[in-house]
Order: sequence, then structure tokens, then C-alpha cells
Amino acid sequence: MKKQTFILAAFLLVAATSFVSCKKEETSAVSNLNKSHKSFYQPPKVDDMNAYLRDFKLKMQTRGNDDTMDIEEAAWHLSSVANYDFGNVVDNFSKFYYDTLYYNINVENGKVNVSDLSTLYTRASNDIDLCFQNLNLDNKYIRFIDAEISENGSVVMSVLVSYDWIDHQWYFPDPITLDSVLSIYFPEDSVYYWDTNFPSELQRVLNLLSSNPYTNDPSGRVFYTLSHTELLEHPDYVDPYGSPFISNSRIFAKVTPPHEVSFDEIWYCMDSYLEFGEHFKGTDEEIIDWTIYTYQTSGGNYLAYQKLKIRYCTPIVISEGDEPITPPINN
Repeated sequence: MKKQTFILAAFLLVAATSFVSCKKEETSAVSNLNKSHKSFYQPPKVDDMNAYLRDFKLKMQTRGNDDTMDIEEAAWHLSSVANYDFGNVVDNFSKFYYDTLYYNINVENGKVNVSDLSTLYTRASNDIDLCFQNLNLDNKYIRFIDAEISENGSVVMSVLVSYDWIDHQWYFPDPITLDSVLSIYFPEDSVYYWDTNFPSELQRVLNLLSSNPYTNDPSGRVFYTLSHTELLEHPDYVDPYGSPFISNSRIFAKVTPPHEVSFDEIWYCMDSYLEFGEHFKGTDEEIIDWTIYTYQTSGGNYLAYQKLKIRYCTPIVISEGDEPITPPINN
């Protein structure tokens, strides 16, 4: 019994010692963290940042050799002036491109000379412009330029470029909205063929997205009267911004057997066709339905193409007291 008591006491002593040791290590780690923590430079609070950066550029070029700045302050101004000169933030993009520029600047006691910063920026601005002009990217814009200056004087400037979005959208406000629609109605793990499931699915989705808002009108039953019909063919509608189809047609038409349809082509057809539906819609009209016809030619001049038929209607609301003698059939 005494032996067991001794073992238990020894165990508790070891556990207590371990706990104290861990506690001391934890306290030491927190202390080291506090010692290594360094607050970031707080940007100036100004009412007109454009005027501030414009004035700083001028002062940067005229200040004397004795005017200095902390490296974090210098890095912030280097980045901000570069974005003031080159930045163009747009929403119309689908991809990012990254590039990095490397420089050196003299650092003494954690400070840089403003005249040296001016010399550095002159070189960097030329490099940024040259780098951007040499990028073979569609719809490119400089989104952000970052700058870091280390204690040893190395300077790293990171350039973020947004790019690659069609010049013009016909119906959807942005590619993110269209992509969300595609993910719902056209799953990425599916395969679509131009003459089988693609036209049928495209027709189904067009009819869903063009569904009549009057069908839920609580004021009474709604019925349609035919207004007009549009039949659209590919030679008659050209996209001045470019399309994936022959002669930049806005309607599906390909000169090579398009066995499988790409998601870019599905994307384009949905955006283009839905705008057709809105374009030909008259005042107080709604779309009854869409029909997509597929055709192909034989022989040496092969062509696979579609025709679109859009039927429009005028919705009529039957209010109380206007009901016909014979009530409608309800399934």
C-alpha cells in the first residue's frame, strides 16, 4: 500500500512539474511574440487621396538628400503612387496574372532617402509600363501593385493584372452571374453534343429563364394571345465584338463537325440568345416559348448550324366577373 502511494505521489509530482514547465514555455512564447510583433505603417488620413499622391510625386522629385522616411512608410508611398499612375480596377475579368520586379535601395538605420525613392520609382514605373505593354492578354488591367522594402535594402514590387473577359456581354451583367447559371443548368461533369442533348437542353434552359412573370399574378387567371413570331438565322446576325462561330455569327454555326460543344460555346449561346429574346419583345409582350432547330449540310462544304424560333404573346388577366361560362380544365 505504501509503495502504491509513493508511485502515485511521484506521478503527481511529475505531472505538476510538466504543467509548470509548459506554462513557462507558453509564457515565454507569448513574450517572444510580443517582442517580435511590429505594427504596420498607418497610411495618412486625408480627404483627397488623389491630391495627396499627386503632391507627393512632385515633392519626391524635389526633396533634398537629407529628407528620409521609414522603410514601411516608403514602401506604402511607393505602392500607392504606382497604383495612382497605373491602377485600373475593373469587374470585367476572369483571370489573374502575376509579375514581380526586384530592385535595391540604400537603407540606413531603417530609413531610406526620399531622393533615392524617386530614382527607384522612375525606374520601376518604366518597367511596369513595359511589362504591361508586352503582356499578350485580352482586356488586361493593372489591378494592384504592392511594394516591400527589407532592412537590407532589397525591394520587391508585385504586379497583379486582371484579364480575359469578352469585350461585350449581350444579356448577363457579368461572367460571374452567367457562370452561376451554367453551374446550375449545365453541370461541368456533363458532355453536350451539338445535334442531340445540347439543343434540347439549351431550349429547355431558355424557356425556364424566359418564364412569364404574370403566371403568379394573384389578381386572376392569365391566358395568352399570340403577338408575333421571330425566326432567326445565323447569316443575319453578326457579333461586332467577335464570336466562336463562323463569320462571327451570334447563332451557332460551325464549318467543322462540332461533335462535342465546349462550355465556352454554351456560355456564348445562352448570353446571345437571351438578348435576342429581349430585343424583339414588344411593349407588354412576353415570350411563350423557344424552339431550336439543328441543321447540317453534306458534301465538301460541311456546315452545322441552328435556327431560333421565338414566339411572343400578350398576357391577358381574367379578373373576377370576367370568367367565361365554361371554366378552364384543371388537371
